[in-house]
Amino acid sequence: MRRHAADQTPPVPAVREDDASIVSEYALRGERVLAILRLVFWGFMAVASAVIGGLSGEPPETSRARVLVVFGWLVFGIAVLLLLRRARFTPRRALLWPMLIIIVDTAVIVYLNLDSARAARPEVGTSILAILLAFSVARFSAFLVWFGAALAIAGILIQAMVLGWFNARSVSIVVVSYLSLALLIWWANGQITRMFVDVRRREHLARFLPQQVAARILAEGSRSLEPVQREVSILFSDIRDFTSLSQRMDPRQVLALLDQYFARMTAIVKGHEGMVNKFLGDGLLVVWGVPDPQPDHATRAVRAALEMQRAVAELNVARAAAGEPALRIGIGIHTGEVAAGMLGGPDQSEYTVLGDAVNVASRVEGLSKNVGADVVVTESTWRHCGSSFAGERVGAEPVKGRDEPVVVYRVTGASAGA
Repeated sequence: MRRHAADQTPPVPAVREDDASIVSEYALRGERVLAILRLVFWGFMAVASAVIGGLSGEPPETSRARVLVVFGWLVFGIAVLLLLRRARFTPRRALLWPMLIIIVDTAVIVYLNLDSARAARPEVGTSILAILLAFSVARFSAFLVWFGAALAIAGILIQAMVLGWFNARSVSIVVVSYLSLALLIWWANGQITRMFVDVRRREHLARFLPQQVAARILAEGSRSLEPVQREVSILFSDIRDFTSLSQRMDPRQVLALLDQYFARMTAIVKGHEGMVNKFLGDGLLVVWGVPDPQPDHATRAVRAALEMQRAVAELNVARAAAGEPALRIGIGIHTGEVAAGMLGGPDQSEYTVLGDAVNVASRVEGLSKNVGADVVVTESTWRHCGSSFAGERVGAEPVKGRDEPVVVYRVTGASAGA
């Protein structure tokens, strides 16, 4: 499948996701769990009031206003659960939604306790408000933890003053207990949040970068991805005649083949500490030398190319046994200067390589079929590799978009002394 997507310099998939977006995603999951717990809690309160209270000989509390509030809270809880099933949290929504829910929950509990015939017993209100505060463990925001604690403390103070059981010693114990609980939840949320962010970044980075490079980016942050101009080696690979091959296969078979093929190629690239820059249909763009400098980037690229060639040969053995046609790939490598860095802004940032070297590498890969070679490199790459590989000079080949022809070499394997 021929294409020259490099003319528009393909970007790398994002290697750094915004921390707030990661936290917002987990906050939405937590709020969905809390929505279910709220309904369970409502059911328990209803059972406690109707059944347990009846067994103990206490008359049910069925004032019209109280019933309306209780069932209004039930409707609110169901509505929240249904809305959260389709909601998508932005960092702003991850604050506003829980704030509204905390306000409603606290107001309902305070009202029900003030309206209760058994309101003189402060342990009921304090216990329920403590449970609502504990809900903050699923909200990954320090602000929401302390916001919930402030409302819970305000609710206790209102009940104590209105119901006449205000006692400085007792209330201060409750307040200190709430603050201690909030402090513990705040600390735990901070630890969990950092864990979520680190895991997500590590998973995302590991898809495109060698493990040690991903670890360095995690340790150093965005500084390690600052724009640079550097000499790198760029590898383009392509499955030859893939268009005609894929026309004889159904879409599921095509995807299965590419999945198997790219899994092998990506593993080889990572083994040689290259960066998978982009999948281009049946093609692959790989870069050595960014974001980590690599003095031997050209040698690594050619070694990876030869191993990719051997991997396809092994794959063809299995394909022949299954009665499937053999695959052939073309690989082109060029060494030159590029500008590399993050583009696209905070919402769609991508790590991108820019420059003529990217286009040359793509064109050289296209030449591999014309010169009858699987692995073709430019003179600059050949010169960087020294005597590490065996091969021969093919000649100066014209390349679209360049006035001067490009000198290319056919690589046949590692040299005897390498």
